[in-house]
Amino acid sequence: MCSCSGDEGQKEDGKNEGKDTQKSDEDENQLSLTKDKAKQVAVQAKTSFDEIINSTEGNSSKMKGYGTKEDVVNELKDVMSQSLAQGLTDAYFAERDGALYLQPQGGPLWFNQDGSFKLKHPSEKEYVIVQEQSSELSGNVTMHYIIKYDGENWVLDQMKSQQKQQNSQSKVTQEQAVELVREHIGTQGENVKVEFDHMDGERYVVHVYFPHLRKISQHRIAKLFVFPLSYCASVQHIRCYPGACAFVLKEK
Repeated sequence: MCSCSGDEGQKEDGKNEGKDTQKSDEDENQLSLTKDKAKQVAVQAKTSFDEIINSTEGNSSKMKGYGTKEDVVNELKDVMSQSLAQGLTDAYFAERDGALYLQPQGGPLWFNQDGSFKLKHPSEKEYVIVQEQSSELSGNVTMHYIIKYDGENWVLDQMKSQQKQQNSQSKVTQEQAVELVREHIGTQGENVKVEFDHMDGERYVVHVYFPHLRKISQHRIAKLFVFPLSYCASVQHIRCYPGACAFVLKEK
């Protein structure tokens, strides 16, 4: 039979107390998020999503290496919540004929890693990145990137945007509509013909001709299609034709 003195019992209690304190400190460190770490979480979510949508077969919209939506969700869950991963997957991918395809549409407004931001801490397991963003494509918006602790890691949980009140009341002219589409296309604009075609009610229809292409890749259009456009106009949809496409803009 083993007998322990009072001193030995006190030493043992001291060791256990030290372990508990150390574990408490580790838990506290895990639940604290610096601005740099929050930035890393937001940037990694965008990086992972971009890597997936760029994984297509050539110029087609068919995904390479991803056969189902579940494959995409499982990969995105490493950097974002289940609900956000599922929502993005349902919005940007479609299963057809036993394969997975990228759906051409507007992309989410991701965190701008080069811009300034504020970090709020509304609860123990939640932080919010607040960032003002302004461009000809997005207009003036306040973005809220909600980061939550999932029990193991900090992940991006939600992305919310709030449109800021516009001071300018000017209307978009035909020339401005053409320029907006040119900017929308980016570097491709030097090799294409862009012209205003007609008004469809309150909507501007701007045609873009690609003389060097037999058809427009839906995958390429998906990468170009970012919304909303500037101060007074937004892209409603894009109509694709052999060798051309039409951007449809509407006054706000």
